[in-house]
Amino acid sequence: NGLNTRRERLKWIDSLQPPQEKTAWELDKEACQHRHVHAPVPGYLMSQDGKLIGRLAGIGKVYVQVGVDCASSYGWARLYTD
Repeated sequence: NGLNTRRERLKWIDSLQPPQEKTAWELDKEACQHRHVHAPVPGYLMSQDGKLIGRLAGIGKVYVQVGVDCASSYGWARLYTD
């Protein structure tokens, strides 16, 4: 159907609607630019999160811990069990 990516879906939505001042793709792009967190140097500001992925038979609960350096956007993830 050609709508596999977010960009393709937003362009398809724009083709259904009459022309506006800004397209859905342009509005989404602007919103993403304002979500950036500024960090002056790598290692200055980190973002991290942890989630329970689920349970595996014979292993138990499986968790993921994810971290991102806000200056360089370098990310990593690690899986843990009970």
